[in-house]
Amino acid sequence: MRIFISHGVDKSKPDELAFLDALALHIAHDAPGEPAHELLLDRTRLEAGDDWAGVLHDWLAECQAAVLLLSPRALQRPWVLKEATILSFRHRRDPAFLLLPVLLPGVTSQDLTAHAGFSALGLDATQAFTHGVDPAAVAHLVKTKTAAIAAPQATPLDRLQQVLENWISQASATALEQACLDWLGEPVAWRSDVDRARQRARVIARVIARGRLAPAITLAGMTRALTGAALSREPTRKVLDLAASLWVDEEVAARLRAVVACRSSAPVAAALNSGRIDYGARMTVWRALLPDIADSIYFVSGAGSDDRLGELVVGICRAYRDGNKGDIADEDEARDMLQVHAEPVFFVLPPPVPDEALLQDLHAQFPSAIFIAHTGPSLPTGLGPHVMPLWPGLGLDLELRYKADYLAAKKILC
Repeated sequence: MRIFISHGVDKSKPDELAFLDALALHIAHDAPGEPAHELLLDRTRLEAGDDWAGVLHDWLAECQAAVLLLSPRALQRPWVLKEATILSFRHRRDPAFLLLPVLLPGVTSQDLTAHAGFSALGLDATQAFTHGVDPAAVAHLVKTKTAAIAAPQATPLDRLQQVLENWISQASATALEQACLDWLGEPVAWRSDVDRARQRARVIARVIARGRLAPAITLAGMTRALTGAALSREPTRKVLDLAASLWVDEEVAARLRAVVACRSSAPVAAALNSGRIDYGARMTVWRALLPDIADSIYFVSGAGSDDRLGELVVGICRAYRDGNKGDIADEDEARDMLQVHAEPVFFVLPPPVPDEALLQDLHAQFPSAIFIAHTGPSLPTGLGPHVMPLWPGLGLDLELRYKADYLAAKKILC
C-alpha cells in the first residue's frame, strides 16, 4: 500500500526530525508476515533537481493512506495546509481512505479549531494522536488499519488514468508511438507483459492525468495528435474534456468536493473568483468530479433586485429549464424536478455572496443544489462559516490562456 507522510517539521528541532525519521522507519520496515508498504516521503524520496511540486501532487493523488504530522511550523506552511486540505477531503469523499493526524508538541486541537485554514478541514472529527505518543505506536496503528483493507480502492488518479487509457487505446498504435516520442522525447520502453498498443496508450494517459504535458503541447496540440492518430471524434472529445480542467489547482477542487460532501448536513456555498465565470466554474466543477464530469452546471442571472430570494429562485428554475431545452416544459416543471433531484446540481450565483439566511432558504427549496457564489476577479476573506472560499482561487491569466486553448481544441473537432 502507498502511504504518504505529510509534514512540515522544523529541521532545527532534533526531536521533530527524530520523530519523523522513526515513524518512517517503522512504517517502511516489514516484519515477517506483514504486507509491504511503499512509503511516500519527501525526505527519503526527493533529490536535488526533482520536480518536487509535481511529485508531491502525484503522491497526494495516488497514495492509499496518509499520516499528517502537525507541528507549530507546519501550521504556518501554506504547502502543508494544501496537503492537509486535499488529504482531508479525500477522506471525507471516501471514508475508506485512511488519514491519521498526529499533533506534535506545541499543537493542540484548539490550535486547529482557531486556525483560519485548518478549522475548515474537520480534522477534529478524525481520530488523532496527541504529542507524547511513540512513533512506533503510530506506525502500528497505520499498519493495523491498512491490513484490515482487503484490497485498496483505486485512487482518483488511478481512475482518471484508466478512463483516459481506455479511450486512447482505440487510436493507431504507430501514431501513438510517434506521439510518445513527441511528448516524452524518447520511445516507450518495451515490456513483454503488456500489449504494445495498450502500453503506449497507458504512457500517454499517465502524462495527461498527471498534468505532465510539456508547455509546447497544448490541449489543441494534444487533440491534433490524437485525431492524427486516427482516434475518432467522440473518444477524442472525451479525452479533451478529461484533460481540460487539470490546470485548476487540486486544492480548489478538494474544497469544492467538501462542499458537495456536506450539503446534506449543513447548507454551505462555495465562493469562487473568476474573470470568465462561464468557463472557470465549469472547469472547477469538472476538476472536482474527475473522471465523472457532467454538464450539470447552470449559470443564474440576476440584477440585484430588492427581493433577492425571489429573483434567485426564478433565475435557478429558468437556468435549469434553459439548460434542458426539450426535456423541461417550463419553470414550474423545473422547480418540481429540482426538488426531487437526487444527484448534485451546480448553480453559479451572481454577486453578492448570499448571506446565511438566504442560503438556508435556497437549500430548503432546492436540496440537491450546490451553490457556487461568484465573487468577481478576487476571492475575499471573512465570508462567514456558511461559505467555503475555494482557496487558493483561480489564476486569471491561466483561466484566459486555457480557455483560448480549449476553444481552439474544440474547433479541431468540429
